[in-house]
Amino acid sequence: MTVVIRYSEAIPAAPDTVIRSDTLSTEPAYPRPGLRVIAAYRIRGMIRYTYPYPDQTDRDWDAALRASVPRLLAATDSAQYALAVAELATHVHDSHVGVSGPGWSAAVDGSHVPVGVRFLGDTLVVTGFSTDSVRVATGLSPGDIIIGVDGESVEARLARLGRVFPASTPQALRRTAAMQILGVGPEGSTSRLSVRAEDGRQRIVTVGRTTERWWYAFATNRNLPIVTRVTPRIGYIDLSRLTRDQVDSAFAALADTRAIIFDMRGYPRGTAWSIAPRLVRGDSVPMARGWTRVVASPDPTRVKRVTRLEYVPTNIRLPRTGERP
Repeated sequence: MTVVIRYSEAIPAAPDTVIRSDTLSTEPAYPRPGLRVIAAYRIRGMIRYTYPYPDQTDRDWDAALRASVPRLLAATDSAQYALAVAELATHVHDSHVGVSGPGWSAAVDGSHVPVGVRFLGDTLVVTGFSTDSVRVATGLSPGDIIIGVDGESVEARLARLGRVFPASTPQALRRTAAMQILGVGPEGSTSRLSVRAEDGRQRIVTVGRTTERWWYAFATNRNLPIVTRVTPRIGYIDLSRLTRDQVDSAFAALADTRAIIFDMRGYPRGTAWSIAPRLVRGDSVPMARGWTRVVASPDPTRVKRVTRLEYVPTNIRLPRTGERP
């Protein structure tokens, strides 16, 4: 698709002067000021004319655009420019929106503390380590509570990260922020963690950052099998580990239960299309509903919103009345 955007009044000598998105010159990660402004308008145009859920954003996008331009122009390097772009993108409130490129990598990538954490509500809790030697060296234990990093409270750091990481919900923001909140820096640098143990005592723990396998600290380590029962009549399925070829056997194993807990603490492996038919009766109940906005070229103000339904597949036999899924 080619998008044509008129960015100024046409002049008599060139009445059809436009900037085309497929010919706009590609600049380095830190473009000149004029192109930074055009970038902001291109983001605004995409949201205004093609984003299917503009009513879900909580701020006037024209106001967001006006606020973003001074920050884009004030950026002194590619990292600051990427952060300014990311801050504008957060107003979409969509976890699938992301920023990439060398400037963004310079701002958020680097060495990490090899200690896994996650938010339980508003509390940041230690959950794991990249290796057992990290646990021994730091003296930290799963369940320890992090209350500050490098002299800054967890609440303040979360608010700061929330300004540059788009998220659909507060929970999604906490999940993303957990990977960054202990700090990123050069190899060999350190983070000073303010820690409160289970007995209430507080201490400072200094942990070195590394680029080696730090993400292992965030690996999901669950003791429960992928498919099991938490009581004789309540089943459990871990959707982050269940594969598509395991769906049939999972439902067969739990056929006599009264309820099933679907654990979504992770990202599913494409099993929704096999699971959904087993949770409804009939073959015309939409398992997902989405909207698409279509721009009627050449007038981008003529926007049509199209409803798209995803129906339950009919090639899977659905349970009859009185039959357990």
